[in-house]
Amino acid sequence: MNPQQIAYLGLGMMGREMALNLAEDGSQVVAWNRTPAKAEALVCKNIRAAASPQEAVTPGGIAISCLANDEAVEAVCSDDFLQALGAGGVHISMSTISPTTAEKLSARHAAYGVDYVAAPVLGRPDFVKARMQRFLLSGPSVGCERAQPILESLGSQVFCLGEEPRAAHAAKLAFNYTIAASITLMSEAFTLAEKSGVDRQVMHNLMVKTVYDCPLFQGYGKQIIDDNVDEPLFQLSLGYKDMSLVADLARESLVPMPVGLAVYETYQRAMAAGMQNLDWCGVSRIVRQSAQEKE
Repeated sequence: MNPQQIAYLGLGMMGREMALNLAEDGSQVVAWNRTPAKAEALVCKNIRAAASPQEAVTPGGIAISCLANDEAVEAVCSDDFLQALGAGGVHISMSTISPTTAEKLSARHAAYGVDYVAAPVLGRPDFVKARMQRFLLSGPSVGCERAQPILESLGSQVFCLGEEPRAAHAAKLAFNYTIAASITLMSEAFTLAEKSGVDRQVMHNLMVKTVYDCPLFQGYGKQIIDDNVDEPLFQLSLGYKDMSLVADLARESLVPMPVGLAVYETYQRAMAAGMQNLDWCGVSRIVRQSAQEKE
């Protein structure tokens, strides 16, 4: 990737690492965060802080956002921001948001001559730091062509899903649903085995050496077994937000998802129990607590 000036908006656990990696590659990064101290803390040779999203961009340039939810993305994409980015500009949106919101944002961007490119991230902060994450990419072809080399430098693989921005966001929700359902499945399976006299660690070893020999069950399964959920890599509140978006998309698409509804309700119960700041594997505690209540 040729070094260039890039606006980076949103410096949470994921965004911070990507901004640093872009700077390491030689790009001039202009960073903005709703909490200014997070941007100021990154200031170095190739990173400077901006006071607002519109001050971070250059006309016709590239802006990348990695924000928590639909509301945060919509707030950043103000008329001032889109006007400042202007004709020929590209906004690469890495957030996990509703496909419907993406369609609205794409139309608003197009009115200013800006390409809205969807590029949600597959990977947690540790993967992002090591450039092992993958990206789902969709949007206008010209914008995607400019975005792809940046994404390839930041991660290990880019999956191109066509010219409709909603496609990448829908695929990301389906992907996160698969993870959330697997976390719930493992939590229930380990608890079932435990209450029947089988050690949870033995059950996990059995799973990952037979039908579930994959990183998802190895990594998340170990988190559940060890109850290692108090220092989140992905907050339970964000998992609940994503499962809410999955439920909304299922209703809009008329897709029956009885398993999905059960997963959503499990995350909802965890939120109601005050677990929002745990890792999203923290739903395992709800499953175990429910089993204990039945004794």
